[in-house]
Amino acid sequence: MKITCSLTGDAIKTVLFVISALVFFAFFEFYYKINTSYPSALPVGFVLTVLAGILFLRVKYDDFSPALKICFRGLAVLIGLYAAFVFPDYPIVMQKFGGAEDAIVFGGWFLGVLCSLLTLWRPSFLLASGFYLWWSKQVAGYLSGFQYHTLLDILPIIEISAFMSVALFLLVLIGQPLFARGNNKFVTEIHAFVIQRRHLGDVIVFVAISMQLANYFTSGLGKASLNGGVLSWAFDNNLADIFDVAVINGQLFWQDLPFAVSTFSAVFDYLKHPMSIGVVVFQTLAIIAFRSRKLLAILFLTFDLMHFGIFVSVGANFGPWFFLNLIILATAARLDDRFFSLPAAGASAAVILVFAFAAPPFWSAWLRWYDSPAVNTTYFVAEDSSGKQTRVPATYFGFYSYPIAHMSFGLPPGRYLPVGTNGGVFDYQNLVKARSCDFKEADMVSSHHSDRWSGSDIPKF
Repeated sequence: MKITCSLTGDAIKTVLFVISALVFFAFFEFYYKINTSYPSALPVGFVLTVLAGILFLRVKYDDFSPALKICFRGLAVLIGLYAAFVFPDYPIVMQKFGGAEDAIVFGGWFLGVLCSLLTLWRPSFLLASGFYLWWSKQVAGYLSGFQYHTLLDILPIIEISAFMSVALFLLVLIGQPLFARGNNKFVTEIHAFVIQRRHLGDVIVFVAISMQLANYFTSGLGKASLNGGVLSWAFDNNLADIFDVAVINGQLFWQDLPFAVSTFSAVFDYLKHPMSIGVVVFQTLAIIAFRSRKLLAILFLTFDLMHFGIFVSVGANFGPWFFLNLIILATAARLDDRFFSLPAAGASAAVILVFAFAAPPFWSAWLRWYDSPAVNTTYFVAEDSSGKQTRVPATYFGFYSYPIAHMSFGLPPGRYLPVGTNGGVFDYQNLVKARSCDFKEADMVSSHHSDRWSGSDIPKF
């Protein structure tokens, strides 16, 4: 029986499918929380995602649109390379699995890389592939005693991989003949509608891209919500300060070149205000990115230029975001023109607002702070037998280099400037004081994240 639907009917069914996929995704987000709450069950949690991939093994890429194929396979390559190069090599301080800790860590790593390779063949393994990124950090904290507190560099990849996977599973389940049994006309029509997988595969991609756009939009919105006023970040934030702090903290791989540092500092000082205004404008425009294909391409290229500039000038590694945006650009190039219009921009805006304001269970970045010239400089030193001390770069810590660079383990007990380890402040008055070095004793704060610092556990690590 052939069922035809009006345009309005199809639109309503598409919206219902997206809402159902988001609800399904929300339940999977709680699956992450359960694994976090019961870390002893982490190995089982990962195995279940692998079994889900096997359960949906018959699902093939041939059933879906080119855009979905590119996105799934692109994510698989990105996750696989990240997992392969960021090998989980760290000291196992806590014996939690009766001597099987090394086997679990290596086995998980092997399965994570294998699932990334298998995703090139079957889309069902992307769920386990993305889950491994999160799982590996949780297991590391459980076994090393050093909680892996910052996942900002990979969270968008984890979230998008999870959403696309559970949405694909939902699409396949509704498309099963068993779903259409009975005399319910609406259910029968929904079943017939989702069989058009190529169209709904593009819808899944559309929502996934909107999720990444939400990270930029909320960051722009967050900057406007700082207590110095709506325009304070755009017109009064000095991006040159973060470069100076990076030099002080020794974060730049090229800072041993005095001419390069002085030249870069001069350029930064000249462009600091146009760059601040540009960042806020482009991040805010993310909410209408799907108004045209050209606008979306310009925005993601600009975001990648920003990430590259941050890496060169500050040493902050947003590499996963950079490559995720390239995957999005390649994927968007294969989307149909109907996804780039005023109604499409409105639909994308709705998704962005859901991820912006429905947390939990949904997540978005909200990257917002003022850049100040004040800094709490912290680092590890190595001391040799003669007593000579040498600063240890964060890269030395391998798997843990990212959180250590962010000093997310907290600071030793003491009194500190009311700024982050990289000079970030949330209060405008503290920004003013930082610029004039006008902090009083009353302004000082106790150790940041002191609950994470353990004088006994750090030496073991």
